[in-house]
Amino acid sequence: MRDPIQRYMHRSARFERGHRLRMMTAFETFDLAIVAYRAIARDVLPRAVFPAALSAIAINFTISFVFPALWQTNNPDQVGLQILEFIGVIALGLVVAFPLFAFGVAWCAGMTTRMVAAWLQGKEWDGNAVERETLRNAGPSMLNVVFAGLHASSGLLICVLLLIVSGLIAEFLPQTRGTAGVLATVAVSGLWLGGLLFAYLVARLSLAIPAAIVENLRPKDARARSAQLMRREGILPSGYNSAVGQWFLASFVLLALALGFSTILQLVGGVMGLEAFVDRSLFGAILGATLGALPWLLGFWLLIPGLATGLTVLYFERRVRMEGYDIEQLANDLHDRRRRFDVRA
Repeated sequence: MRDPIQRYMHRSARFERGHRLRMMTAFETFDLAIVAYRAIARDVLPRAVFPAALSAIAINFTISFVFPALWQTNNPDQVGLQILEFIGVIALGLVVAFPLFAFGVAWCAGMTTRMVAAWLQGKEWDGNAVERETLRNAGPSMLNVVFAGLHASSGLLICVLLLIVSGLIAEFLPQTRGTAGVLATVAVSGLWLGGLLFAYLVARLSLAIPAAIVENLRPKDARARSAQLMRREGILPSGYNSAVGQWFLASFVLLALALGFSTILQLVGGVMGLEAFVDRSLFGAILGATLGALPWLLGFWLLIPGLATGLTVLYFERRVRMEGYDIEQLANDLHDRRRRFDVRA
């Protein structure tokens, strides 16, 4: 690196890294995440439009078709067929909507994580190269999101399974309806516990994507690594407060953006008479579905990179706090400088 400007920029980046890789409070982590988001926004946001659109389409499909179908039936007098319809709708959501959502999140979060990791370590990055690398590793990244989502939702899925079993028992074994009632009661009560377990596991697995990308781990190992970094160890506090705060803020902003933008579209549509046009033609129905996905597209486009940035910053903060990662990087710098000096000598 003979160019004086490049040498200066390289040394400045290493100096800044010392301020970025350090132990921080939850508020300092959030502040640094905002700075990192501003640094990568120009590169990541244009490339995040399409993956965010995939996730938005999946969410809009779930809200518009899957959820309403859970409460509708073509067989009001046959409980067995109702249960089969219910299973089919759940399967449709898990097979179609969930993988599409996971692929969009993995694509968008993968690009963001790579750029933020480079920025935190004082390295340069090329947006096109980052996107190509992310797409080459899209399979493992998508599996990471899918398995983490299923893991976090395990309590809720068990409760749904208990509801299905109780319905089958009540339909085909009427002499044991008491057992069916007990199972249904346990399942409904367990939904609350399942929701709490979901929130806990989401926080526990928050660092799985950064761990998989930075340390090149398989999905199972990445989830275990996330749990290791998040836990409390001795006098070192856990990372759950920071993770829960980031998830809560991102969820609140996402809902605010989606609901606000949806309200604006409804007001504009009412003034321009779009509702009647949507109801009268096939093209109008397609337009209505597209407009319904726009609020989610806006929210995911801004917040998936934002949340991925915050969690990547938290990942490095936890490594600094628990493993002295900043000292490790400093030692690597000294080793590289000594090796360059020895070569020149």
